[in-house]
Amino acid sequence: MVITPQNEIVLLNLPIEIDQKNVLSFANANAQFQWFRFQTDQRQYDNITYVRKDGYVVVNDNFDNLMHFNYCMYQNENFSTKWFYAFIVKMEWLSPNSTKVYIKTDVFQTYQFDVDYKASWIEREMVNVSDDLIGSNLLNEGLECGEYVENVQTTIPRTFTCLCHCVCKESC
Repeated sequence: MVITPQNEIVLLNLPIEIDQKNVLSFANANAQFQWFRFQTDQRQYDNITYVRKDGYVVVNDNFDNLMHFNYCMYQNENFSTKWFYAFIVKMEWLSPNSTKVYIKTDVFQTYQFDVDYKASWIEREMVNVSDDLIGSNLLNEGLECGEYVENVQTTIPRTFTCLCHCVCKESC
């Protein structure tokens, strides 16, 4: 008995970086899907083999047609109806009509609606611009830093470093 794969992958060219310093946020999974699915620069492949998390998938297309894509979304239909989002980390030419695409899961996009956020708050402090010198806004936490060790190097000024690796002026 032959099982026909019914999995889908969509390759996308998006202004998203793998460093995840800036991420896209959506109101719900449907809005997320709609935004990703209807980008103009994309290629869709149906009936592909099962896509493994942080693995690779072979698509039936020429490497030159795919090299500008940096992101993808995929669904393993026999597994669930969930869409997974991933960065394309590299591609390999296999044949004139076959390319191996390596992916790394975008954890935030894939699971952002599966997280149950508890009641929480973020506390932030602002400082005066004139008083923003390094170390001027540190609070003593009462932690003992241990014995002082002298650090002498010819290229930098002589300082004292305690065993907890902070630079001390007079006392920790």
